[in-house]
Formats: sequence, C-alpha cells, structure tokens
Amino acid sequence: MSDSVSGLKPGSRVCAAGKVKEYYGFTQLDAKGTQWEVLGETSPLAATAVRVEEGESLKDALERYEGMLVTLNTESDMVVTRNFGYDYDARRNNMVLSHQNPLVKPTQLYPASDLRTDILALDNAKNRLYIESDQKAPNGVIPYFPGLDAEQGISVFLTAWKTLKV
Repeated sequence: MSDSVSGLKPGSRVCAAGKVKEYYGFTQLDAKGTQWEVLGETSPLAATAVRVEEGESLKDALERYEGMLVTLNTESDMVVTRNFGYDYDARRNNMVLSHQNPLVKPTQLYPASDLRTDILALDNAKNRLYIESDQKAPNGVIPYFPGLDAEQGISVFLTAWKTLKV
C-alpha cells in the first residue's frame, strides 16, 4: 500500500478502505495512511448522463453522481433558470440550471407571509444546480460553455447540455 497521493491522476485505478463521511455536504472516504492502493492506470471514464427519475428531486438525483464526470443532454431535461453572471454570494461568475422548468421566486406567486411561499422556496432549493468554475475566465467568456460568449448570449429557458464535473 502507498502513503502518498502524488501519483494519482484521472484514469488511476485505486482500491481504498475507510469510513464514509459527509463534509460540508460532500461525501468523502476517510482513507488514512495505508488504507488505499494504486492498482494501475486505465483511460479516463466517459461522462455519465444525468437522469432524474420520476418523483425524484434534482438534489437527490445529483447525489448519485457526486464526484463523477457527468454530461447534461436533452434527456437530462435541464433548463437555464438564471443567466451566467456574477453571484455576490459565491463571489464568482456562475449560472443556475433547474430540472424541467425555470424556478420562480416564491413571492412572485404568493404573499411573503403565506405558507406556500416557504414550501415553494424549499422545492426550489431541491431543484437548483449551480454551474461554476474555480478558474477565472476572461470577460464575456463562459468557461464551461466555450462556444457561447457575450455576443451569442445564453438566455433563460434555454435547454442545457454539457459535460461537467459534479
């Protein structure tokens, strides 16, 4: 067994043992010391298409794909619900996708004090996928949709498909 992760890269086949833990919403395998071994190399795996099953929330569906290279295609049924732009909360540029329909701000449909406002806000939170990059892109360039730029634009209700890392 190995003590260092320095040789790992996409395509490395690894056997690991450890406790499965959640850390800030991400699933991790706590493999310490010699609890893992590099078995060899293989070509990087192909992206897996995201599918949301009937009656399943997008949040629950994405849990299946955590840490995987995925692709969004027409069968993923994702739409842009917020255009690419600066997100002051995340302090970076991103865009938001949702499953089947764009998300509607709850107070556009119900009074702020209405219980339905809270229910819709919770439903929206389960049907939201933020798409962002850790790398700074030049102005007007969407790093994960290189064919789209400020001249072509990207609009709400556009069906989205692309290979991403979840």
